[in-house]
Amino acid sequence: MRRSCTRFLSIVTFITVLVAASAPRILAQDTGSATTESLEKSFPAKRPYSPYADRAFPTRVFFGDTHLHTAFSMDAGAFGARLGPRDAYTFAKGNQVTSNTGQRVKLSRPLDFLVVSDHSDGMGFFPLILGDIESDFSLSRHFLLSWGVGGNDQGRRRSE
Repeated sequence: MRRSCTRFLSIVTFITVLVAASAPRILAQDTGSATTESLEKSFPAKRPYSPYADRAFPTRVFFGDTHLHTAFSMDAGAFGARLGPRDAYTFAKGNQVTSNTGQRVKLSRPLDFLVVSDHSDGMGFFPLILGDIESDFSLSRHFLLSWGVGGNDQGRRRSE
């Protein structure tokens, strides 16, 4: 039994050495060089997936702002923004507005689009605190007072 195991191991070792010695020659065979014809056959020319793939320049570019906070957002209002959405759109259309610092400002050309992305949490808190709620906030002072904002009835509706 021991003799047959030794013989088996020597045969396996011989085959392993033989395969290992011939592997570089088998793997290093030259497959030829690429020609234009063979490449065109392998990768046929077809219309690109995107019609804009071969264009070197944009054909229609839009300029705008995709994320703007006004005084109605808690974070912008807390850091000094005093202009509301109406002022933001007026400014984006290329009209002159007076900034938070009192300077008159105007864009050199109007924006093509503007996204006012005010936060819903605490919306209008700073305009309400500063008493500027009548000028631009969409809820009227009467509506806010009827819900107890700024009144003495601790937030209960006046109709109750």
